[in-house]
Amino acid sequence: MHPVDRHQLAVGNRKARDTRPCAAAVGAASAANTTPVGESRLKPLPQATADPPRQAGFTYLGALAAVALLSAVLGATAAVWHTAVTREKERELLFVGQQFRLAIERYHRATPGQVKRFPPTLEALLEDARLPGTQRYLRRLWRDPVTGQAEWGLVKGPDGAILGVHSLSEARPLKTAGFEPEEGRFEGAERYADWVFVYRPAQASARQRPPPGHAPALD
Repeated sequence: MHPVDRHQLAVGNRKARDTRPCAAAVGAASAANTTPVGESRLKPLPQATADPPRQAGFTYLGALAAVALLSAVLGATAAVWHTAVTREKERELLFVGQQFRLAIERYHRATPGQVKRFPPTLEALLEDARLPGTQRYLRRLWRDPVTGQAEWGLVKGPDGAILGVHSLSEARPLKTAGFEPEEGRFEGAERYADWVFVYRPAQASARQRPPPGHAPALD
């Protein structure tokens, strides 16, 4: 063989050896990216499962039970609160009523002369015009704690003077017992209007008692 031919043949063999790794790498890459026909490259997503009907029913019943319990608690709380407010108003009514009764008594006792008189109006308890100077038996005219109004029921004598006051409320009291001795007639009252705060002078009660040694006449 001619020397030139040998040289060309050697060069060709070296080129063939150099290109074999590249071809192998390309083939491997093609094989890795090849997906069988009919198969998807994306994996299927898991499907959401719905709650069983029984579990949903239990959840609904639990919600109803919670609502019923909350309503019962709120109802009991409201009842306790209403009772506490009512009893506080009753205590205020007893206090204010006694203030009016004591003021009427002081006005009556302060009357100059032998003939004692009751106030013609409630405003007369704020300043006694019969006496020199300033004489007050009440600092202000209290409102009715039960009705929240300034108007009171008035107990008047034959001459129109005021002997006492009472609430105008027709509501039934919670307190029916345990009153002070001067309030004993309030026991069993059907309405707050029956709580009458009136001053009865001792002289009037004495005149009604029979003289000593005389028994009252019997029918």
